[in-house]
Amino acid sequence: MRMVAGVAALGLAVLLPVFGSPAADAATVAGPVAAGTAAANGRALPTTVGAMRFSWLPAGLGQPSSFDYSYGSVDFSSTVWESETADGWQVDLHLTVLSGAALSDGQALYDWFTDYQQRPPEDVDYRPVTVRGQPGWLTGDQLFYLVRPGLAVSITVDPSRWSTADLWGIARHGHPARA
Repeated sequence: MRMVAGVAALGLAVLLPVFGSPAADAATVAGPVAAGTAAANGRALPTTVGAMRFSWLPAGLGQPSSFDYSYGSVDFSSTVWESETADGWQVDLHLTVLSGAALSDGQALYDWFTDYQQRPPEDVDYRPVTVRGQPGWLTGDQLFYLVRPGLAVSITVDPSRWSTADLWGIARHGHPARA
C-alpha cells in the first residue's frame, strides 16, 4: 500500500491509503505510454472511474492509483496518475467522479464543490462552460462538470505538462459506465 500525501487539488490535508484495483494494477505494470506507440496521442484503452468510463486519456501519464472515499453526503471515486521525479512523485492527472444528492444541479455542484476544495480565489478563475449540454466550470488546470443530477466529474492536470485541450479531450471521452 502506498500513501498519497494530501491531494492538493481537492484541498485535503490528510494521508490517504491508495489501493489499486485489478485494472489499475495491470496499468501500473505497463507503466506510462511511451512516445511513438500506437497510443502516443492518448491512451486507447478505456478507463473506468466510479460510474464513468473514459475512452481517452493523454499520453505520458505515470502510474495510476485508485481510491474511494466520502465527504459529507458525497461519494468520491478517484484515480490519480503520478510520475516519479528526482524529488519524489508529481501528480499528472487527478480524475474524480462524485455522486450524491447534494449535486442536484449545476449551481448546487458549483457551490458544494468550490466550498469543498477551498482553493484560494487568487489561484483560480472558474469560468462557466458547457460539457455535453450540462453546466461545468473551467480554470487553468481543472474542469469540473455535472453529468446528470447526482453525478459529476472533476479533471485536474499538471498544467506544466498538459493543456486545457487535454482537459476537454478527457471530458469529451467520458460517459456513464454501463452496469
